[in-house]
Amino acid sequence: MHNTTTISPEQTLIELGHDDLVKLYRKEHEWHNLLVEQFGLSSASELPSLPQPYMLAFDRATLCYETGTGKYGKGFAEAVLDVDAENPWFWCHFLGDPVMPGSQGLDGFLQLTGCWAFFSAGVYGRARALDGSYAYSGQILPWHKKVYYRMDVHKFLKKKRLLYFDGHIAVDRPDNIIYRFGVG
Repeated sequence: MHNTTTISPEQTLIELGHDDLVKLYRKEHEWHNLLVEQFGLSSASELPSLPQPYMLAFDRATLCYETGTGKYGKGFAEAVLDVDAENPWFWCHFLGDPVMPGSQGLDGFLQLTGCWAFFSAGVYGRARALDGSYAYSGQILPWHKKVYYRMDVHKFLKKKRLLYFDGHIAVDRPDNIIYRFGVG
C-alpha cells in the first residue's frame, strides 16, 4: 500500500497510490479542496471521483503533464492492477467461466483518463465517454498477474472540458496488448 501523495498544481508527474484512490472515490482528496477554491464549487456532486473499490479497475497510477511527453507530446497516464482471483468480476460475471468483462477494462481505461483530467485542475464535474473506438484481442483471466493501462492525450480543450485520447490495456507484460482504444 502506498501512502497518500502530497500534490501541488505545479507538478508535471503525479504518482497515485491506493490511499489516494480511496480518497478520490470518497471525494476527500486534497485535490478536491483545490478545485473548490479554484472554481468555487459548492456541491459534492460537482466534484470528480472514482468508483468504489468494487468497480475500481487499478491499484496505482502515474499521471504525466510534462510538455513533450506521451505519443502526442501532450501528456499521458499509466496504471497497474494487481490481478487477484478474488477480484469481484471473476466470481460474478460468468458462473464457471471467470473472466474480467471487457466493459470493466474499458471502464478502467476511462477511470484513468478521468484521473488525468481531474489532476490537470482544468476539468471538474461528471465525466462521460461520448465517442471513440475500441478493439479487444484478448482477455483477463484469474491466473494473470498484472493489468497495465496506458492513455495518451491527443487533445485537451480545457474551456470546453473535452479530452481526446487513445491507448491500450496489456496483461502480464506492458507489451502484451489485448485492448486498444482510440479517438474515433
